[in-house]
Amino acid sequence: MIPFAAKFLALTLIAFLVPVVCAAQEDRRSLMPSPPDVGVLVEKSSSDGRMLASGSGILLNGGLVLTAAHVVRLNAQNPDVTVILNSLRVHGAVIRNGDSQHRDLALILIDPTDMRLFRPAQQAGVAICTDNPRTNQPVVVVSNGVTTRSSTISSPITSDGQTVTGQTGGWTNLLTTGYHPGNSGGGVFNPQRNCLWGVINLELSGTVDGRSLDLTAFVPALAIAAFLNGR
Repeated sequence: MIPFAAKFLALTLIAFLVPVVCAAQEDRRSLMPSPPDVGVLVEKSSSDGRMLASGSGILLNGGLVLTAAHVVRLNAQNPDVTVILNSLRVHGAVIRNGDSQHRDLALILIDPTDMRLFRPAQQAGVAICTDNPRTNQPVVVVSNGVTTRSSTISSPITSDGQTVTGQTGGWTNLLTTGYHPGNSGGGVFNPQRNCLWGVINLELSGTVDGRSLDLTAFVPALAIAAFLNGR
């Protein structure tokens, strides 16, 4: 991570590179799995097989996996990916890519025959929250095979009370924790309702008003719902 000068943050896409159907909403609470149940890893190979991009993803219903678009950008003309849950590796294909600004999302469909290998809670997938998280909201994050806790922040604050949203690339949905390569596509969850509040896609690090900051941007729930509904 390369620190920038005061009041500027370095923006880093946090996939790791080594040399449609709408998701159900919160009315499925009775079937809703816990966040660790739906966290997966996503891998995509270059055309010559010499490079491997990897990141995280979240199981939705109907064999769908939500991830960050830049995780599957390598070898974009080939939709094939590998989805990994625990030690189980299954085939998937990218069926929707929303690689526009602040809509860094992609949707993967797992081969239906492979879905039978998943537990019922995993097959049900997670619901998308019907609201975005508030500022200073505790969250659960599942990414890169690990479950952690963090909280939201609207934007870095300077000593004189001014925000520096313009220096965060326009991203206003941020976590106070910096998540490093391999965590892109991971899920930000409401810890009470277990619904999906966001998808991790960008690490921001540097100094603001003399303070070192390491933050993470995420795509929030309402933007995810719009993406899944083709808007």
